[in-house]
Amino acid sequence: GATARWSGRADLHLHTNCSDGRYPPREVVAMAARAGVRVLAITDHDTVEGLPEARAEAELRGLTLIPSVELSVTAERQDLHILGYFLDPDHPGLLAHLAALKHERDVRLEETLSRLRGLGIELAEAAVRREVEAGASVGRTHVARALVAEGHVADLDAAFRRYLRDGGPAHVVKRTPTIEESLAVLLDAGAVPVLAHPASYRLEPVFWRLIRAGLRGVEVVHPSQPPAETTRLRSLARSWGLCETGGSDYHGHREVEMTPGSLEIEASELDGLTRARDLVVEGRRKRDAGI
Repeated sequence: GATARWSGRADLHLHTNCSDGRYPPREVVAMAARAGVRVLAITDHDTVEGLPEARAEAELRGLTLIPSVELSVTAERQDLHILGYFLDPDHPGLLAHLAALKHERDVRLEETLSRLRGLGIELAEAAVRREVEAGASVGRTHVARALVAEGHVADLDAAFRRYLRDGGPAHVVKRTPTIEESLAVLLDAGAVPVLAHPASYRLEPVFWRLIRAGLRGVEVVHPSQPPAETTRLRSLARSWGLCETGGSDYHGHREVEMTPGSLEIEASELDGLTRARDLVVEGRRKRDAGI
């Protein structure tokens, strides 16, 4: 069934302006299509708002869209990102989880603006909200854009370097549900949980917790990872029986950034992801049947 559709190029990590990307879902899908992508995933941070528009455009172009999300999870003093593939975007548990994350982002924005005021920078909440698409969750990138728009800094890099980087004077640490709660929500919604850009974390303190909580894959191909790292991650995935994914992590507003479809990821490599999805669905069926 599903495996027969996998052919051509894939990009399983794309962002739109429904989270911190620059372009609407329709445009991101069109860009991917022009690059020869046949299978793609819109993985906005903590929201599924962009999926209906992306699905409509993908259908128009004869592409396969995998409904997905990128969840933020804080653990062991690290901000981890968990990709969830093949989710049910209308799942009540998932929607409640995303609503709680959105509320937390609003609280975090208030604290960030308060810290900026303490540094002598008056930035109105309205200025930040102007940078956020309707229905989207507010994040650091929107604050950075507002700082640029209001003339406080020259560019996004300066905004992060001076104020918003991890540990920066205006950075507020995310408070999120635990690894266990977050993966349970994804599995309940039928999603395959995959660790995004694993090379950017200290894996030792969190990996076993992720595995125990139901992690099903790792992102082995990512622009931030050199080839040697990809080889190491592939070997890690195989030794733990995890599926392997990859994508450009395209946002659209960075100077040096890989565009959709620019990484060589063949759709045929997605067989492992499909098998992982079948196992998640089967596990859910058994649980619901009380087996």
